[in-house]
Amino acid sequence: MMQVFIVTFIIVALAVIGMAVGVLLSDRRLKGSCGGLNTIQGLEGSCGCEKPCEKRLERERLEQERLEQERLQQKARTD
Repeated sequence: MMQVFIVTFIIVALAVIGMAVGVLLSDRRLKGSCGGLNTIQGLEGSCGCEKPCEKRLERERLEQERLEQERLQQKARTD
């Protein structure tokens, strides 16, 4: 049983090492997609997408609605 574990561990380790070497030799920077930290409220960032996806457009629309409601509520309190 221990032999199966060791062989499996070695195969997985070789696969991970192979992927790491591939990334290093490709000489490309890792880059994220549209989203990631940009989806966390309070963090500002640039998406970099030429055409934002539907989820992002919906998220932006909801954020605008929320801000508009807050603005109207503050205006109602001051009146």
